[in-house]
Amino acid sequence: MGRKNKHQHATKKKPLDDAADDDPGADVLFYLRTKYALLGKSEWWWLMDDSLAEIDERLNDENFVVVDGFLPREDVIKLKREVKRAHETGHMTPGVLAGGKAGNATQYTMKHVR
Repeated sequence: MGRKNKHQHATKKKPLDDAADDDPGADVLFYLRTKYALLGKSEWWWLMDDSLAEIDERLNDENFVVVDGFLPREDVIKLKREVKRAHETGHMTPGVLAGGKAGNATQYTMKHVR
């Protein structure tokens, strides 16, 4: 009966309507995305007040949130091409990591970290 560590925090579940009450393990963002898709607003579901409130709560509680469907597939493809082009033309380079407590020790890059 100990307190949950911040990193052990389970995804918060809140009933939105009768459908959410049927499945207490349901993900709130999934229901919000579905709700707005049914209302014809699937492209902008994450911009609605209740979606933003849930995203904000998760960022505050967990320091990250995965917003599935944030960009339409076509935009994801365009973004990926643009990032690749930026790397190829030298406009985007790997960041430098530093070791030591003060961050001034050996500097190095790790391709898979950033």
